[in-house]
Amino acid sequence: MASLFATEQATIRNLGESADTLAMLDCLKEFGAKILVQDDDVTVYPNRKPISIPLKLNVGESGLALRMLGSASLAFSNHVELFGSGTLNSRNQNHLIEVLEKLGLEVISNGKIPILVKGKVKNFELEIDASSGSQVLSGLCFLFAFCEKSSFINVKNLKSRPYLEMTIELLNSLGASIDFDGERLEFNLATKPKRFDYQVEADWSGAANFVVGALLSGKVQLQGLNLNSLQSDRKILEIARQVGGKIEVKNNGLSIEKLQLSPFQTDLTDAPDLFPIVAILAAGISGESLLIGTQRLLNKESNRLESICEMLTVLGVEFRTNDNRLMILGKPKFKGGLIKTFHDHRIAMAATIAATCSVEAIVLDDENCVSKSYPQFFEHLQL
Repeated sequence: MASLFATEQATIRNLGESADTLAMLDCLKEFGAKILVQDDDVTVYPNRKPISIPLKLNVGESGLALRMLGSASLAFSNHVELFGSGTLNSRNQNHLIEVLEKLGLEVISNGKIPILVKGKVKNFELEIDASSGSQVLSGLCFLFAFCEKSSFINVKNLKSRPYLEMTIELLNSLGASIDFDGERLEFNLATKPKRFDYQVEADWSGAANFVVGALLSGKVQLQGLNLNSLQSDRKILEIARQVGGKIEVKNNGLSIEKLQLSPFQTDLTDAPDLFPIVAILAAGISGESLLIGTQRLLNKESNRLESICEMLTVLGVEFRTNDNRLMILGKPKFKGGLIKTFHDHRIAMAATIAATCSVEAIVLDDENCVSKSYPQFFEHLQL
């Protein structure tokens, strides 16, 4: 995203090859950017010519790309068509649509993709309810950061705040001037970056699967994780300590080892992507654990609360849900069986880790869905 605003070139290192990442790169080409790929490093040469109308952006299954490009693309074109594929086709996009309309734009949609957006941004002073997450706000940060007007957004009910703060940190490092006090975003006049070189952090949400695998069944050593990251899913380290795992930081790596584990309580409101794998952790610890924040699970690649509950049922684990909470009565061994992934990458990975505690084989109805975020998952699992 940031590379679109560079006036020269941007080099992005350790980018990875997830389907969501590749979809974003394909979108950049629609802006006229030229992309050079060398191993895990990508250099983006931004377009300096007018963009053809309409700008057609296929975001694949990436909800993040949709919600960020939905507004950020308006810095380059006044006629944008947004569409995608797979599970994204059935996901509600009313929050994005409402925000685009608040910007003073014409929006044509039935509440889902495809979304057609026309017009120029008229409103630079907004009030946004962010109870459904921070992704749309992050897109607005890109739109407003380098525009020629000072602007502000009053933010209510913000969820996933750490990811918004990551966006602000990145943009400010590139020359933007964004102030945020937790309730108000203020955008001051700034110049676009000429060129930049950025190292992408390793992904805590992917690593969480191996952390839980080690806590339940053995030991793992992980390299490359930023222990001071703003990523919400770094919370898995806090949970690992809470349940009683042995955690050591050495040789610039992280070592996680199984010890006697205790039931736990955690609030995942700001880290909803951790829910499936943390549910497996709770299921494998004897006693009752409590996971808070289930309302954040309803508009993911699947209805993730239903997906998790169905997975627990197949595993023979007792649970109950009420009032934004999931209570799990864990036990040391699971039943095996066929897990319906609902084509949800995080359900597939969590169910795979459950096999470390299963007395019988666990079979996934769709293992390929992990390519959305972590195509090397099964390869790394065997290391």
